[in-house]
Formats: sequence, C-alpha cells, structure tokens
Amino acid sequence: MMAPFFSIDDTRKIVYDVVSLAIIDQSSQQASTVSDSDKDDHLCLDVLLLHGMAPVGRKCWGLKDHTSNNSLMKNGKLASDNVNTFIEAIRQHSNNKISHARLIMPDRPGYCDSDAAPAVKEQGCDDGANKGYSYAQFATDMLRVVAHATAGDDDDDGELDSARKRSLIVLGTSSGGPCSLAIRNRILSETSSLPNHIFLGTIICSSDCPYSHPHCPQAVTSEDTKDLNGRSIQQYVQDESLKRFRRNSKHGFVTDYLLERTDWGFDLAAPSHVSCDDRANHRCNRVHMYVGGEDDYKSIRLGAQFLRELIGDDARLQILEEEDHFYASRKPQLLAKLLATMTSPR
Repeated sequence: MMAPFFSIDDTRKIVYDVVSLAIIDQSSQQASTVSDSDKDDHLCLDVLLLHGMAPVGRKCWGLKDHTSNNSLMKNGKLASDNVNTFIEAIRQHSNNKISHARLIMPDRPGYCDSDAAPAVKEQGCDDGANKGYSYAQFATDMLRVVAHATAGDDDDDGELDSARKRSLIVLGTSSGGPCSLAIRNRILSETSSLPNHIFLGTIICSSDCPYSHPHCPQAVTSEDTKDLNGRSIQQYVQDESLKRFRRNSKHGFVTDYLLERTDWGFDLAAPSHVSCDDRANHRCNRVHMYVGGEDDYKSIRLGAQFLRELIGDDARLQILEEEDHFYASRKPQLLAKLLATMTSPR
C-alpha cells in the first residue's frame, strides 16, 4: 500500500507515513482504574517527526513498513518490539496522561519519495538552494503535511470537536532541527497557522546551528568547514551529492546543506508577546534541546550552546552523555521519553 501523499499546487508531492498508536486502551483494566476526571486530562498527541540528511528519509524512524501491507517493520523484520517499547515508554514517562499518539513522518522535499523544491531541481547544485526556497517555505510545506494527515479529525461541519482537540509536538533531528525551529516561528507568529491543535512545543535533537550567523563562534565554523578541504561550499555540495548513497536524496541534501549555511531568514527567539501560558491561543514557545555527548559531529556539539543562546530563555539544553548523533531515530524508548517530557508542565 502506498504511503499517503498530497500535491502542492498540483506540481509536486510530499509523501508521509502515519503511525497511530493507542497508548492507553480505554477497554483495558489499566484504563478502567483511571478516574473520569483524569481521563478528561488525557492528551491525544500528534508528533511531526523531521529527519535529518538521512538518505533513507522517513524510513530512518524504523517504526513503519515501507515494503508490504503497512506492517510495522524494520530492516525487513517485524518491529513490533520497537513499537511496544515506544508505547510502554510513553506510558511510563507521561504518567499515563497520553491516551493516543499519532506519528507523522514525511519525506521532506527532495528526499526519497517527495519531490524536490522546483528551484533546487531546476537550478542544480551550483546556484544555491536559498534561491527560490527557504525555511519559511519548509514551514509552510510541513504545516500542510500536518493538516493533510489530520484532516479526518474534522466533524461534518468542518470544525474540530473540543473533546477531540489534539496536541502537537514538532521534533527534528540533525538538519530537521532548523526546519522545526522555522515551524515554531511560523506557529508563534501566525495564530491561524495551526487551527486544529494545541501546540506543546519543539524538540530538537543534535540540531545544526546557524553557521553563517555573524556571532557564530569561530570554533564552530572552523569545525564545520573541515570537510571542505579547501573547496568552495558549492563544489563540496556538488561532489557530495554525487555519492551513490545519496542517489535518492540528492536534492534534499543540497537544500539542507546550503540553507544551513546561509541566513536562516527567521528569528530564533519567540515573539515577545507569546508566553508559554498563552493557552487561549493554543501556543507554547518552549524548546527542548538534546545533544549526544558522543556525537561524531563536533560542530553540532560545539554549536549547541550558541543555538540555545539565540533561542533565549525558552530553550532548555541537555547533554545526553552516552548518546551519538542518531539516538532520536534509532532508540524508540528514548524518543518516547523525550516526547513525554514535553507534555509535562514547564
């Protein structure tokens, strides 16, 4: 069965997977011991999971089959253990406050089954992905994914019943971090950008920082440019994009790499009028940042504190001492813990 997709202006498609999980089975004995008042506090949680420069795109999350009948698979084997581990961890770390979770996992533009942004595909690697495409457009694309994936929640009148209002967390790992922050900026700046959800906040795991920022520490930029080996950024991107393992993600890689190294085009700090207690407008500005203490990418480890400073007091930074760069997509129990932490009071 083909994964869901939708077309933007009938010119390009974005493909995504959805995994819906009953965290608390309302018919189970466990659920029957929960009082009615507690049930009213249960969250129906949607999570937008944004991969990094992973050549496999959305498949990096390892919670969904991409070969046969939507079974939960990983590397050709049933991944039911992964899913059960994820569910149990959500229960544990959220104190049974999450009743349902829906994971929305897109191939971002230019990766695998999603079409590249037209400007990137037509202009090629040498012209720069920032010509004709931006993080603001990334945010637009991903919010459309959320709207499309949750369209069935509307009732017959097109309005979402208050009892079925869902919460949203945006989580991005590696190059998905800047994209997640761009989505956060859009949600906090435009009330109408997320009409059917309560926004709980943003999680970024081993995120890249804005390397071209005028105050980016020299130690970070020096580390980031080591791979160039004297080449220009354009030549490096051209060479890297031709590697065989990037065959199905060439245009996505080009877009990510170049956008990360130009002006991001949005403020990292939340607008001054937004507070985390502004529940009437269904907005929350907090950012939970995690970095693996064993991350192979030194520029990411060095840049984490700088990125936190740019976001400001709304950001919390935690070093996961024994983790590498890929913990968010490879460890379902840890992923669940990070999500559940976001649902707790600040």
